[in-house]
Amino acid sequence: MSIAEEDTLLERFRDDDYENVVKLILAKELETLTERDRKDARRRAKKAWVDNGQLKTKLEGWGDVIVLPAKEGPEHAHRNHSRHHLGKDLALTEICRSHWWASVRRDITNAIEECPRCCQFGTKLQRLSLKPIIRYAPFDLVAADFLYMPVGEGGHNMVIVMIDCFTRFLEARSFKGTLTSEKAIKYLDEFGTKFVFPRALLLDNEFDTKAMRDWAATRGSCELIFSAPYAHVGLAENANHLVLERLRRLSNLDIHHMPKLTQPPVPKRWVRDLPQTVSILNERVLPYLGNHSPKELLFGPFPSARNRDEIEPERRLLLLQITRGEAISAFAHKQRMRTLKSKTYIDYVPEKDDLVLIYHPADDRTYQTGAKLRAKWQGPMRVTEVRGGAIKAETLEGRPKEGWVGMRRVKRWRGKGGREGENERNDDSGSSSEESEDEEHPFSNTEGKPCRSARLGATNTNQTQTDV
Repeated sequence: MSIAEEDTLLERFRDDDYENVVKLILAKELETLTERDRKDARRRAKKAWVDNGQLKTKLEGWGDVIVLPAKEGPEHAHRNHSRHHLGKDLALTEICRSHWWASVRRDITNAIEECPRCCQFGTKLQRLSLKPIIRYAPFDLVAADFLYMPVGEGGHNMVIVMIDCFTRFLEARSFKGTLTSEKAIKYLDEFGTKFVFPRALLLDNEFDTKAMRDWAATRGSCELIFSAPYAHVGLAENANHLVLERLRRLSNLDIHHMPKLTQPPVPKRWVRDLPQTVSILNERVLPYLGNHSPKELLFGPFPSARNRDEIEPERRLLLLQITRGEAISAFAHKQRMRTLKSKTYIDYVPEKDDLVLIYHPADDRTYQTGAKLRAKWQGPMRVTEVRGGAIKAETLEGRPKEGWVGMRRVKRWRGKGGREGENERNDDSGSSSEESEDEEHPFSNTEGKPCRSARLGATNTNQTQTDV
């Protein structure tokens, strides 16, 4: 290493945290170091050396890396972030494979906060506060996403879901095969032919292909907005959630509510139930849409909603206020739950001989597509023993369920011996069934009297799904 290269290296680290280490390794300007500085520099220089004009060190867990001056760190952090759009932990992992500097963590945080793309969509594995996406006219912005599903009738295994940002109007189509740009373009063309081509499409990074960009260019006014790599589009993910929740109820109607000790089957009829699912979601009344359904807001007598330039200020303020309120409430709830580290209190304490449904969380820890539609509550089962915060149960035939079940995974059985999902069917059609207290119930305890849970009647146990 020449004298000029040594001087250049020393000037790079001037007034830096590693300046004394460089002076000690190069044996330059040692007279400027105090005894305390020399001692600290010797300790840190044990894992550092100079190679080809670069200061290197042995970073624990990563091996040999190049040390950069802190003043060069922000530029390197921005350059690395612009390539990957990773969160703090993943960005630190990526950088530490080759480089290190004193303020690396602070510079990574600043790079993420200054990135417009990550501020809008978030980064991989990074939790951000909700940022509302607001539009004031139908089809100004449409979000789309794919759902991988269990193989159903006809071999269909995928669903494309599209939702209008303004009206929350849903459209979904199932198909067979794998995700390709040609299939996405086909269904987007069908959507535009059936309704109207949106001004902008909000898509995740899987749609970012040359074929999609060429298709958008032929449409002229259709703008493509892509999320950061590995990030999700919240509006489309929420639509996926709504479709899956309703589809799970409808598709399990042909599966009897038998007290099985084995894993329930995966319904294959979901392909037939998908149109009804979309219809139910589009006809549900939403408070933040002024107690109107998405279909009413899109096709009903709302001329101002169809005119992109004549939206009442009251409707703009209402939508803005409700959307912001939902975001703030969701963020506050998340922070509260993280602080409490607990779910809501147990509002039902079963007693012996009660009939209950038991939640099986095994599907919550799997990536199998069948878990999306498989019934998660099994029963009815009879409580045989209650101890502390757990119960033991058995089937109606007397077959005991292995182990104890926590009360957080237990809820009342309100059925009347019908099939699974019967309450959901009544709820969707607007009808309900009532049971007289004098009427003999098919599920009775050993004394021939209806159990306490059975006497409560057949009321709907499913919580109303709200659209966030």
